[in-house]
Amino acid sequence: GMSMPGGGNSPGAPAPAQASEHVRSMVEKLMAVVTKAEEIVMRSPPQLAGSPLTSLPQSHDLPQRVQECKALVAQAMARDEVTVLFADRVFRRLYDQSKFGRCQIGVEWLCATLSALADVTKRIPKDVTLWFSQASNEVKYNTNLTVLLVQHRLLNLNAPEYLKEMIPP
Repeated sequence: GMSMPGGGNSPGAPAPAQASEHVRSMVEKLMAVVTKAEEIVMRSPPQLAGSPLTSLPQSHDLPQRVQECKALVAQAMARDEVTVLFADRVFRRLYDQSKFGRCQIGVEWLCATLSALADVTKRIPKDVTLWFSQASNEVKYNTNLTVLLVQHRLLNLNAPEYLKEMIPP
């Protein structure tokens, strides 16, 4: 069979239709982990929602869910494709007006998950910077979110696509 450019196709590589099915089911699996994290926060005493993620021990369920996402994408067949699609869904959760997307621990969990994805797929910060620069003003001018994304090395304030959007001509 034809080998895809940069694909390094092994004889056991899935056919494109199977591959897209795999990508879809992996992203669904990953979104189920996000839902689990959200349920943990919603079930917990309200003070958890206002706590920094770093205040939790690594053994806590929330940091464990970040690791679960990282482990799932690391074993995906079409790893980069799965990671980018999932990262896009996670990024959208940062401003979807849900309680999870608005509380401190929820936002930090979503950023930590994006950061874990960047460990697996190097282009994630570039994508996040682009998505952020194309987001609504409400998102772009959200200082807390900007600071968090920069701290997690997900947003490059010097990227031309960011500067072009943020600085009027």
